[in-house]
Amino acid sequence: MPSPRQVNYDAIAHLYDTQPYRDKQPDPALRDLRQSSPPKAILDMCCGTGNQLIANRPHLPGALMVGLDFSHGMLRQARPKSQTINWVQADSTTPPFADNSFDYISHQFAFHHIPDKPRAAQAMFRLLRPGGCLVMTNLHPHTMQDWLYYRYFPAALTRDLHDFLPHDVLTALMRQTGFHPVSIDLNPIAYEEDLHHFHQTANQRDTCSQLLTLSDADYQSGLHHLTQDLQHAPSPYPVPTQITLLTLTAHKP
Repeated sequence: MPSPRQVNYDAIAHLYDTQPYRDKQPDPALRDLRQSSPPKAILDMCCGTGNQLIANRPHLPGALMVGLDFSHGMLRQARPKSQTINWVQADSTTPPFADNSFDYISHQFAFHHIPDKPRAAQAMFRLLRPGGCLVMTNLHPHTMQDWLYYRYFPAALTRDLHDFLPHDVLTALMRQTGFHPVSIDLNPIAYEEDLHHFHQTANQRDTCSQLLTLSDADYQSGLHHLTQDLQHAPSPYPVPTQITLLTLTAHKP
């Protein structure tokens, strides 16, 4: 497969929080852990602009919270949001923390960006204390081929089928790394989206990493197809679509 365009998150960091779906609610997995055994040290791996940690902070005011991201630009947006969270710039395959440092690691919508996935999994396993928990959330393109982005930009699906591990392969990787038990939850979400609104969103290419990784030719071809479909469409024009959310929960024995 040809090398994809790289997403320059430093360049779009100042726009990131204005994009759809960037608001965060408190992490439900962390909430459940808080009721049984409150974690004392939490790491958000590939934390972006830090919104998940900001949402979690009021519910665990005494916990050590660390956000790690490779992008200096993203962390520049995160740091003013909280002085009680440690923001660290580093590669997720070589995080600069001691073994057994964290009780809980979250990793949201980022694993597909990491070329060396086994090394990243090993790093997360190393950082967790025995009894600690990793919760990974992401899309699962292998069961969401009818997503509007893929319908109009099929090269994005081709790219994502390469970059996102199927759920069984991801489970096997985590078990081989040493996590046990490991569970996967696939949550298909069907909904309708106004195609006119989708056209406006797709025209803002930096709102979706799937669009940013496309060649200019593939991106323009998708926009042309979308524009043609809207020529005689009523407004609004709701169309069915679907995504699948994957949640992996893995424990370190």
